[in-house]
Amino acid sequence: MSAAHALSEDCLLAEVRARDDALYRLETFDNSLVMETLVNTKLSRDRLKRMGPRTAMMDHPYVQRRAAQPFKRYQGAPQIALNDYRDTPLGTGMDALARTRRSTKNYRAQPVSLMHLGALLFNSYGVMRTELLHADRIPWRFRPIPSPGGLFASEIYVIALNSDLERGLYHYRPDLNALERVRAGDFTEFVRRSCGVEPYIAPLEALGAVVITTSLIERLYIKYGERSYKFMLIETGLLAQQLSLCAHALGLGSCMLGGYLDDEVHGFLGVDGVLESVQNLMVVGVPDG
Repeated sequence: MSAAHALSEDCLLAEVRARDDALYRLETFDNSLVMETLVNTKLSRDRLKRMGPRTAMMDHPYVQRRAAQPFKRYQGAPQIALNDYRDTPLGTGMDALARTRRSTKNYRAQPVSLMHLGALLFNSYGVMRTELLHADRIPWRFRPIPSPGGLFASEIYVIALNSDLERGLYHYRPDLNALERVRAGDFTEFVRRSCGVEPYIAPLEALGAVVITTSLIERLYIKYGERSYKFMLIETGLLAQQLSLCAHALGLGSCMLGGYLDDEVHGFLGVDGVLESVQNLMVVGVPDG
């Protein structure tokens, strides 16, 4: 090995070590909100002990009666019933879904049917069964995904772009299995500007819909305190996976988006961004090829 080559390798190693130190040493995370959140949501024996009384309160009929109604509603909003599509078959088996699902970036300008949207929402977050608690007085409704404490802190909104629905913003009501139309309008430019679709998704005009998941952390906080932040992320991750797999089973393309502008989405939805905040965005449409 020549002296020049050895010197070059030494320089490269020195640069790698410098980058490694800059990226991964603990000081990099000083004053980081991420680290603060991770530290403050860890369970210790002391925190577990302090959480005990709060958790035990959930067994009281009054608290359970309130917690058993996690259904946001828009009073007086027009509703589109989806019950006709409850039994739409999802098609392929789970093994095929797991092996063939992929994020779809290219879409065909073909409307997504209301049947497919209805089946997607119901099989992802619809009410699948109801159990009665406290001497059969309190109905507790369960969805297709696991949820911390069965509290179901998520909400789903749909921006209809190219589908059987009138263009606009809709909110999914799992208790009724229906869509509430929050407001009508063509929101293509909002999607282009604020949802992080470009340059990843093409063409934007061919997209069937944008599915937005939010969390109402208060539903979890009443039981789990600081730990609710982690539980919120677990639930929204499970819901994102369910939406993605159901879309694939229905023959739809889908892609999760991470580059959305949180507060612009909050403003668009009319939520405060704190007690209710956006967690996931997913586009759906007819895949091109």
